[in-house]
Amino acid sequence: MSKLLDNDLYKLTMMQAVFELYPDAEVEYRFTNRGIKREDGTIDKHMATDDFLTRFRSRVESLRGVHLDEAELYWLKTLGFFKPGFLAFLRTFSLNPDDVIIQSKIPDDYKIEPNKTWKIPEKELSITIRGTWFERILWEVPLLAMISETYYETIDRDWSYAGQDDLAKNKVDTLERGGCYYADFGTRRRRSFRNQDHFIRIAKEHTNGHFIGTSNMHFAMKYGLKPIGTLAHEFSQAHQVLGGIRHCNRYALEAWQKVYNGDLGIALTDTTTSKAFFDDFDPVVSRCFDGVRQDSGCPFEFTDMAVAHYKKHGIDPNTKTIIYSDGLTAEKAVEIKKYADEEGIKSGFGIGTHFTGSGFENSPPLNIVIKMYSLNGVPVVKLSDSPGKATGDPDAVRVAKWIVNGEDLD
Repeated sequence: MSKLLDNDLYKLTMMQAVFELYPDAEVEYRFTNRGIKREDGTIDKHMATDDFLTRFRSRVESLRGVHLDEAELYWLKTLGFFKPGFLAFLRTFSLNPDDVIIQSKIPDDYKIEPNKTWKIPEKELSITIRGTWFERILWEVPLLAMISETYYETIDRDWSYAGQDDLAKNKVDTLERGGCYYADFGTRRRRSFRNQDHFIRIAKEHTNGHFIGTSNMHFAMKYGLKPIGTLAHEFSQAHQVLGGIRHCNRYALEAWQKVYNGDLGIALTDTTTSKAFFDDFDPVVSRCFDGVRQDSGCPFEFTDMAVAHYKKHGIDPNTKTIIYSDGLTAEKAVEIKKYADEEGIKSGFGIGTHFTGSGFENSPPLNIVIKMYSLNGVPVVKLSDSPGKATGDPDAVRVAKWIVNGEDLD
């Protein structure tokens, strides 16, 4: 089986939409390391050692020339929402590692202190991907997974798989007893390919019907699970350029409907804050989509916002679903499920790092992302519902906050 399906479904569904609607669009993606918080309170972002870079570059190079095989193409066809023309294109498609610019850089805040001996600073990782959007869109998830795996092979090596069976079973048991419907979203920040495989196998073996699938296409095919995913922030980010930032969510969802016509109907809300999203989520579009995904901010406040929105437009909230996917643990998911039930709206949970990257003693998970930085040379932003999670050119973020939320430009 090829490595191309070791990726999340939403990347391939967006790829088809871009292939169909915006084949000439040019993109730039950039990597951000939010860092690991150490016991002394410092944030460590240093990972660009020589050993790390050598192994990471080798992993990236291993994808050169890799194609989908006939069994994989047939499996994609059976899903029902990939079109013949796009599947024909995928038959010859492969990623080009030359599109990925990997560098090490001195930290932006590094200063040479006077009267002290100068030393070479620990360096940070820099990654940029540029080129035609639909041909570069699949890089994000495998790159993040490879960064995580390489980091725990070369830098943070003081951990083991001991006890992971019991941890995985306990997480599954907590979710099952809490009545949560949940999926694995753990590809991007997994400890290893092995650890994700391990968790999915245990979840499938121990579920009583609440484990609904995985975002990872390889493991969905391997274990006969439903692949989970629709679209990500970058689709709305792109429509800040393709349409306009104030109504980018509406433009994105209308474009999505042109391609999928009612399929894959979970809308992501927080690209320019959820308040801005719901202001633009008109009754027609609200009825067309099965529900929304919460990916930042307070899940309880979001639940109230979503329920109020549907009621305002005469839509029964119990006919809609919220997929929660922001930094979840099994215990937190159970708590949110109870609240959503009380508010009269259905819930589901996409859980990532808690399943595949955490639970290793004295070895915390990474907090890393790759986001769209510009489309057709114009900067785009993600504002988020959580302070400190905004990404993009600082000036573009400042202007976006002014346009969308009326925040002061000063």
